[in-house]
Amino acid sequence: MPSSPARRVRRRVVAAGLMTVALGIVVATVTRGSGRGRPTNEHRSNTTAPTPSKSKTTLSPLRRRIVALAESQLGYRTNPANTYCNKYSEYFISGVADCGNANLDEEWCADFAAWVWKRAGARVVYQYINGDLNASSASFYEWGVRMHTWHPVGSGYQPVPGDVAVYGLDVSTL
Repeated sequence: MPSSPARRVRRRVVAAGLMTVALGIVVATVTRGSGRGRPTNEHRSNTTAPTPSKSKTTLSPLRRRIVALAESQLGYRTNPANTYCNKYSEYFISGVADCGNANLDEEWCADFAAWVWKRAGARVVYQYINGDLNASSASFYEWGVRMHTWHPVGSGYQPVPGDVAVYGLDVSTL
């Protein structure tokens, strides 16, 4: 059954918002500071503002792979267009199989970030259990809290390439 015009418009507005979040993750991954003088834990979740990268050469091998994978996905588009059908959700077998192709239909910003980390070689457990990563962007908060790598706004933490930024998270609702 075809979507109503109002539902299609709503999906496009939400899709545009999600693309902004996904772009924020890519930008957060690609343009963060060098990490000098910071703990060496390989991945962090945070909500701090981006800072320009000084040099990719100071990054750990894992962080360099995360950046390279994220950069390799610039320009990726959902298929079909104007849907949430994407290969990142399909990778984790998460979403609805209504795309007419191998992709799965799901809001995919968190799936993208988890996909990049996993493909780069980070230890990613993707399942719907609190503290593990999944399609919910809040899962990165829960994971960061569990791993003691969460850095809230105002903490003074400067993001590092390979970090995931979670924007607009209201932890009081979790």
